Amino acid sequence: MGPKITDWIGAIAAASSTIIAFVAAIIVIRQLSEMRAQRSQQANATLGQFIFQLDEALSRNTEVHQRLRPKSTSSDPSDIVGSWTKGKGPENDADWTKVESYMGIFERMSLLKGKGDLDTIKHLYGYRM
Repeated sequence: MGPKITDWIGAIAAASSTIIAFVAAIIVIRQLSEMRAQRSQQANATLGQFIFQLDEALSRNTEVHQRLRPKSTSSDPSDIVGSWTKGKGPENDADWTKVESYMGIFERMSLLKGKGDLDTIKHLYGYRM
């Protein structure tokens, strides 16, 4: 006696289940790949936004940055670059407040860099740190 009809139905059902499982696995793999790509794009966008905000915070402290930089070859007496170098520094509370605000930005950058979160910080702002 040959295979029964129920045997054929069982074999077809098993083969169909295998094909459906295979297709479902392919769909899941594609979705995971798309999710990774989206997560990477979001991380890049977030990092870009953070760097832009960091640039803005630093630009609000341009005067302090200029005063702390080494003096160039300029002999212009109105040039403030380097006015707080070589033993000179802030002379009043208002100037010290500006320096503390500027240095606070670098304290936060250092914390993030120390955690390994943003290697980009060292690349972009390492010369100031």
